[in-house]
Order: sequence, then C-alpha cells, then structure tokens
Amino acid sequence: MIKLKTCFISFFLFINVFLFGQTHPENKEFNKWTLGTILVSENNWRPTLQTNFIPNFFPGIIAKYNLEKFSLRVGIEHTQTIYDPNQGNCYFYFDGYKRETLLRVGIEKGIIIKRFFKPLFALDVFISNSYSDGNFLDWYSGSNYKTYINSFNVGVRPTIGIEFILSESLSISLESNCDFQWSKRNIDRVNLTLDDGFENIEDNIFSNSFNSIGAFSLNYHF
Repeated sequence: MIKLKTCFISFFLFINVFLFGQTHPENKEFNKWTLGTILVSENNWRPTLQTNFIPNFFPGIIAKYNLEKFSLRVGIEHTQTIYDPNQGNCYFYFDGYKRETLLRVGIEKGIIIKRFFKPLFALDVFISNSYSDGNFLDWYSGSNYKTYINSFNVGVRPTIGIEFILSESLSISLESNCDFQWSKRNIDRVNLTLDDGFENIEDNIFSNSFNSIGAFSLNYHF
C-alpha cells in the first residue's frame, strides 16, 4: 500500500507540472457545462484490512462549469456497502454495512490531446456523513462487539484521470484519487460477551485511502 501511494503521489506531481505547464489550444468554441453520472466507483472503507474490490453502482452525479483555462466542479455521492465477513483477515471478523453521503467541490485542469484524449488533474474538498452498523469479533481478546458509528468527515481529494471524447457532446472518464480526511465519530459499542458491556465513545481521527476507481463516469457536454 505504501508503494502504491508513493507511485500515486509521484504521478500526481508529474501530472500537476505537466498539465499546469500547458495551455489550451486556441479554441473560442467550447461547451460551458458538463453533466455526468458516475457509473461505478470503488468503496474506500475496508474494515479489518479487507482487500476485495467493493463496487458502488450509480453512486452519484457531477456538474462542471468549464472556463477557458480550467473547470469548476461539484459532485454529490451516496453509497451503501454490505460487507462479506469471509473477506476479513485471520485476526478479525466483521459483517455489517455502511452508508455515506458526500458533497465535494473543486477545480479541474486538463488538456486535450489529438482531439479525443484528455489527461486531467483535479483537487476537491469534501464533507460527508457516514453511518455504519456491524458485528466485530476480535480473535485476540475473544470479544464480540455490536458497533454503531456515526461520523462527520471533512477532507481533501487530489485526483488524476483520463477522459475519452466520444463526440462533441459525449465523453467517458476514469479517475483515481486519494482521500485525506478528518473525522469526528460517535460510537455506540455493545460488548456481547459481557452482561453490562455498553459504552459510548466520541473521538477524532485522521485517515487516508486510495481509490484506483474513484469514478468511472459518462458525461454530457453542452
């Protein structure tokens, strides 16, 4: 994972220098607006070190206002994921689900190459609210927990991607991103192995995650 993140950051810096060092071709005619639907994205929350790919289908929509040098963009996403307890590691067992609603705004820069291929770089800031409900078994201690987690999150999301222009009004795009987020969590936890095992925990945590498929989208330009 460290090697993967290092490669992502290196490529991120390369794309940043490459794209922002370029200018758009002289073209006075371009579409001012882009509306898109996210066809599929990767879930970035893997409890107990799950390594399986968990897709989200049609999780959100995006809108962009295209200026001559860059684009302003906004997106909203809602995901629900049900976890397979057989995909955990050998030390933990987890099953349950997580729901999250996320709003993001940001800036995007790209350059069209040979009229149909467009590398892009974007930086979004986001806020989200998530709720998870699940059973957690710790093989180390033998404790079995029922957990309810309500979390408010804020963060930044650097993104790199490619867009394939199908026609004057249609394109498809694939983005990869990293989330760096701060979370304020309220956790209700019941230890099912004890008679009086309820506890409420409030904490603040920082986390990061990498999504190889941050968004695979179909876009309409007008």
